[in-house]
Amino acid sequence: MNDKRLLKEATTEAVSLLLTKAEELCSINTTRSSHYVKMAWELIKKNKVRLSQNQKQQFCKKCFSYWKYDKTMKVVFNLRNVRLEIHCTCGYKKPLLGKSVMPF
Repeated sequence: MNDKRLLKEATTEAVSLLLTKAEELCSINTTRSSHYVKMAWELIKKNKVRLSQNQKQQFCKKCFSYWKYDKTMKVVFNLRNVRLEIHCTCGYKKPLLGKSVMPF
């Protein structure tokens, strides 16, 4: 049991390090940053590690590009469902808020 916990802790540290590297390189080289995100995603899937809510909203799960405002993503207000959405350049749409903004 102790080995699994150590493995998950090391994996979460490696994932956070890879995502910070992807953030640094996003404005310089988008292909390199998407490569770092893809490596982090493979570690997450292999070791069954959960991401924090902040980490989940940092990259696209379809094309693995790191989201940089006005460069690789747009934030759009969807009038039909009354919520904010993130639109990636690949066409993937992710709701920013899980529930609708209006309570009715």
